Amino acid sequence: LRYFAQQLGRFDKVIFEAPVDLVVNGRVVGRVYDAVVWVDGRAVRYELKSWSRWAHWSDGAFRGQFLKDLASMAEGHPVKWVFDGSKLDRATVKRHVLEALREPGFRQKMDNILEKEVARGELKNLLEREVENSKQLIEALKDDQVFDIIFEIAE
Repeated sequence: LRYFAQQLGRFDKVIFEAPVDLVVNGRVVGRVYDAVVWVDGRAVRYELKSWSRWAHWSDGAFRGQFLKDLASMAEGHPVKWVFDGSKLDRATVKRHVLEALREPGFRQKMDNILEKEVARGELKNLLEREVENSKQLIEALKDDQVFDIIFEIAE
């Protein structure tokens, strides 16, 4: 909430604990975003993390939510993850995000989403980069400019 209090003037509208139904690899699944905000008529879905460390369970928790978020972005709905920078620094978050995405079973799930031409087009619009598979997505996220489109470390 502190993050949004600092940003209030930027948003047209904010809804907290916003439920969304998504299609992930052919199944309808639910996802609750911490907030959905509208800026200039465009909605952005937010996931806020105040983790004190990246723990043994964090990779699985991250992958479970991020797969749904990738499906959301593949449908043209931007998602922004905001980490509390007083608890986890940028380098730590980025390293762990990239490591979590590299898990082979998870990469296959991401590839299933990215095999659709529409999904690749939406991600290209969002990331300003060609992303045809999980390998290219991971490579793109190594670039700070691309990483910052999806992930923010708030001070």
